[in-house]
Amino acid sequence: GCRIAGIYITGANEDRLSEGYARVGPAKEFLKTPVYISAGRDDRIATLEQQYNVAGSIKRTGFQRIKIGTFHGGHEANDAQTSIALHWFRELAK
Repeated sequence: GCRIAGIYITGANEDRLSEGYARVGPAKEFLKTPVYISAGRDDRIATLEQQYNVAGSIKRTGFQRIKIGTFHGGHEANDAQTSIALHWFRELAK
């Protein structure tokens, strides 16, 4: 089967990952999937506090490898953060 290299989340003010995990019910091994949260410091839609709360919720669900990266910007995808996340996923896959 296939293995997911990582999950990239940006601009999240709600924990949809834990909801999906509960609904689908994958094997416990899925909780080892790395989760990278990219958070804009000036995001008014998903504030930094909300994004840290999402990370906490994901951790309480049982995900073991969570990393948060912040950047100067708002509610947007950030190319540098995407590159950092992909590099982290690649390193963990070795």
